[in-house]
Amino acid sequence: MAIHLVHFTNRHFGQVFMAAHGSLALESRMPYTLTLVLSEPKTKGVLSQILRCIKHPYKKYIIKKQLGFRQVNIIFVESVNDPSFLKKLPTNAHAICTGFNQIFEVDLIAQFTSFVNIHPSVLPYYRGPVPSRWCLANQEKKTGFTLHQITEKIDNGDIIHQDILPIYASDTESTLDQRIALLAVPVFKTYILSLIQETKMPIQQLESGTIYATKTGYKSFH
Repeated sequence: MAIHLVHFTNRHFGQVFMAAHGSLALESRMPYTLTLVLSEPKTKGVLSQILRCIKHPYKKYIIKKQLGFRQVNIIFVESVNDPSFLKKLPTNAHAICTGFNQIFEVDLIAQFTSFVNIHPSVLPYYRGPVPSRWCLANQEKKTGFTLHQITEKIDNGDIIHQDILPIYASDTESTLDQRIALLAVPVFKTYILSLIQETKMPIQQLESGTIYATKTGYKSFH
């Protein structure tokens, strides 16, 4: 079954997930339509708006070339909860998030048939922004990722899949995020295939209380 997938992401944690679309389309032989949504800082002044109009077509060209995925629409957005953005979204679409710096409100969530997130920690611990930074600061030995349903409460929806990896002494926030993303890519692809094939992924939920030394929930980094 052909589906329309809306992928909210960035070009840091989300880079390997974006690249996975091209290989997935070839492996599955089941094409799907993709809308890629990237967060765009608010622009001020006429000059900034002109420069954005020049840069966006070039950025889209580069991203499409890197993806190797033909059926893709790319949207740069300042506010995902703005009614004007909601009107741009396809109907009856599924959505997935892999690193995004905006909070999804109820009207946006309700727009989709399903909406999931890949969060770089083993929930319910290390919710919220920059979890890898907090794991390193707290000298954790292990971390991982969680594929979960998106709700109005941050990183609080039903868990679909979790997995873990060790934290190395040499890790930085960037290298740890990259290793977590690489670990999560096969699950990302399996989840999309389950949407296409209309099957249900089996639940894999870990006992996060045995993974982390510091039992912290939501944090914002200052």
